[in-house]
Amino acid sequence: MSFHERKKKRTEDFEKNIKGWKLRPCSACNGSGYYDHDGSPKCQACRGTGLERYKPTQHEKLMDIAKAIKELNIGKK
Repeated sequence: MSFHERKKKRTEDFEKNIKGWKLRPCSACNGSGYYDHDGSPKCQACRGTGLERYKPTQHEKLMDIAKAIKELNIGKK
C-alpha cells in the first residue's frame, strides 16, 4: 500500500470517527480514570484517561458557534 493510499484511509477515518467529537468526564469512573480509590485497575471505558468522546448535538454545535462569535465581537470593542 502506498503512502497516498494510507493517507486517504487515515483521512477518511478521521472524518468519520474523530472530527467534531468532544471530550467529557467519563461516566463509568466519573473522570478519575479508575473504578474506585483502593488500588483498582484503570477504567476500561476510557482506558484510564478519565475522558470519553461523544458526538455533540446540533444544538451544542450552534451554541459553540454563537459563543465564538460573541467572543470575537467582544474583542473588537
